[in-house]
Amino acid sequence: YIRVSDFKKNTADDLREEIKEMEREGLRSLVLDLRWNPGGLLNASREVCELFLPKG
Repeated sequence: YIRVSDFKKNTADDLREEIKEMEREGLRSLVLDLRWNPGGLLNASREVCELFLPKG
C-alpha cells in the first residue's frame, strides 16, 4: 500500500525507490492510493504513470 498525497518534483523517484524496497521484501501486489490527491505537477504525474504503463 502506497499513498500518494500529491505530485511533486520527486514523487516518481520516491515511488520507484519505495516499490523497489517492497519488491525486496516480497511484494506480491500493490495498492496505489490517490484518494484526496489534489494533483500537482503534471510532469510528475506523467512520470508516475510511466512506472506502471508500457511504453508506446
